[in-house]
Amino acid sequence: MQLPTRKDALRYVYSQALSQFVGFYVGMSSTGLVSRFFETRRVSNMWGLMARKPVVDAATFGAFQQIAALMIGFVVFEIVSRNLKPFLRRKTG
Repeated sequence: MQLPTRKDALRYVYSQALSQFVGFYVGMSSTGLVSRFFETRRVSNMWGLMARKPVVDAATFGAFQQIAALMIGFVVFEIVSRNLKPFLRRKTG
């Protein structure tokens, strides 16, 4: 078995890092999406009495954020890895 060359290793890292970084960044950015639709009980909304959005407890809010980040991040990861990477290979190769 032959070890990969430095060029092959860098190409592999670049191809994986591009998809994973973009998916991770968009997934983490999407957690703010949850706060547009839900809020938690706190003093500023009088413990949910003056809330304009549906009120959920902190654990549910955190779970919604994690699920949104996971799902949106995965979708973006797949889009980048299936569509953008072949496009970049055609431009550079």
